Amino acid sequence: MRIKIFMLLLLCCFTMTPACKEEKLATATTQADPTRFPDTINSRLTEAHKRIPGSKVYALLPEQFKFVRAQNQIQKDQNTFIQIVETPSAKFENAKKAFSRENIEAGGTQVDIVRDIRFGPYAGIFLDGPSNLPTQRKASIVFGDDDFVCLIFGEYPSDSPTARNEVLDIFKTMVHDKEQNAEDLSGPFYTFDPNITGFKPAVLSKQVDIYNKDGNPESEKALPTSMNFAPIPVLPVEAQEKYFEQLVEESQQGQLKITATPTKQIVINGMPATVLETTVVSGDRSGVFYAAILNGANSALVFISSAFDDPLQRLPQYKATLESIRFN
Repeated sequence: MRIKIFMLLLLCCFTMTPACKEEKLATATTQADPTRFPDTINSRLTEAHKRIPGSKVYALLPEQFKFVRAQNQIQKDQNTFIQIVETPSAKFENAKKAFSRENIEAGGTQVDIVRDIRFGPYAGIFLDGPSNLPTQRKASIVFGDDDFVCLIFGEYPSDSPTARNEVLDIFKTMVHDKEQNAEDLSGPFYTFDPNITGFKPAVLSKQVDIYNKDGNPESEKALPTSMNFAPIPVLPVEAQEKYFEQLVEESQQGQLKITATPTKQIVINGMPATVLETTVVSGDRSGVFYAAILNGANSALVFISSAFDDPLQRLPQYKATLESIRFN
């Protein structure tokens, strides 16, 4: 089961806090207004551009912005930073529906700006709205085509127009090179014990790692007995619970229907975790579904597992696997 990573990041980008800033609309008198993000980003790749590790995105970075490996982000300080997540084998038209104002607000979250843009040759969306803290805001660009979707989001202090401009100015310099292979980093920031299940890696990427019985990615198209690991930004508990709520709700429209069950707050290896333990049904077959969001000091991880094959045996294995996770 592939993780709904973009919906999770959407929750990270916009939460229920009061609006504190509105973008001015372009009119005959505001076309040159610097507070309005442009409708088209047409930056050209130069020798001064730097590739953002783990992505196909290049940008011109001011000296004060550095890439921080532990948090997987371009960072000026703890309150001003940019993160990039790209999902291959995804369609932008599907992501566009998830990032519509109607879907965002229907989920109980708030966004001030949702506007179609062009990012180089790609259709895109620009969003800006409250963050999970009343002192912060987040701006995002989502773009892609029939082969991939890329999400770029930057957080900045709500009372700092300078920081907002710095983030948006970096956005404007960005270039996506689709033909490049995603640059590898020094490996995942987490480890776990693969011997507990004996599963083999089926998909290894910067967005999600999938392990199943035979190591075959095609097995994920059937009723999956597998484990998924996906790195995410550190999230507040409210956003974690909302993610699982929406994951269960969206599953009712698909083949694998997750049974709605309240989440639990526990501590694993000294790290707070939101855990969902329930069942999943497909036709006349049922299995187990065990998932968690594990929050470290600087990094977080989504763990999702399901089993239609020997579910009563797999569930304690999944729990033990989650407990074996360590952050580097």
